[in-house]
Amino acid sequence: MANIHGLCLLVFFVSLRSSLVEANIFNSMLLQWGAQHSITTGDDATLVLDQITGSGIESKESFLFGSFEMQIKLVPGNSAGTVTAYYREPDLCSRLKSISEAKLIWWYVDSIPIRVFRNYLRDGIPYPNKQAMRVYSSIWNADSWATRGGQDKIDWTKAPFIARLRRFTPRACKYNGPVSIRQCSAATPGNWWNSPAHSKLSRVQQRKMDAVRTST
Repeated sequence: MANIHGLCLLVFFVSLRSSLVEANIFNSMLLQWGAQHSITTGDDATLVLDQITGSGIESKESFLFGSFEMQIKLVPGNSAGTVTAYYREPDLCSRLKSISEAKLIWWYVDSIPIRVFRNYLRDGIPYPNKQAMRVYSSIWNADSWATRGGQDKIDWTKAPFIARLRRFTPRACKYNGPVSIRQCSAATPGNWWNSPAHSKLSRVQQRKMDAVRTST
């Protein structure tokens, strides 16, 4: 079994048949909430927020390790107080890419890493290397805290607020039960996320992430 003390968020190519999942939003995603505020057609989805509610979608499949890419056009203009989110969550977070493997979790925006969550299981810190997760995207009212600690409220005269999604591309190891934990962690050529190249950020990636952190 591969070393599972490393990365968890980015996946590019997988040769296993179970790794390549249909990348069409209509076929790959389900409405999670806000039925009257979401439109999904082909490879595009529209999420709407107004004073009544927002909306959200989730992937039909659950995954362990891999890459989960989505092109997202955020709400234009004054969107203070609104949140458009793209994230993974256990089954019980421009172009966004989430790469997950057994050693690290990486979050990318426009190919720039913005956050890394390392595997510190040896130190007793929980890490989701055996936890199946779905992929979610949503738009919702967060003006109680989102902008300047909640000081800037949503200007509802600008509603509806619309986020547009395209090209959901999961290149990942699909979860088909406990046996998938062993299969997805195996040191095989198809499990690219277990390679040394994905056990840490390169120097260039680290510099890019540092630049983002110092500018925010």
